[in-house]
Amino acid sequence: ILKEWRAGEAQLLGYPPYIIASNQLLANIAKTNPKNMEELSQLKGMGKRKIRDYGEEILLILENFYDMKI
Repeated sequence: ILKEWRAGEAQLLGYPPYIIASNQLLANIAKTNPKNMEELSQLKGMGKRKIRDYGEEILLILENFYDMKI
């Protein structure tokens, strides 16, 4: 799901996907399942700009994904 989101963002913005988020960052997000912006900001590669631009959207994606799994 995170890779699909990244591909869509990259296409929309005209950037290569790795500019939006690296594979390693996506793996760390999936592995740690951050619940808030503070937890998300602790991940390597998740700087202030990425938090500002994508943080809320990433958290919403995770929340919806894990809600579907229950």
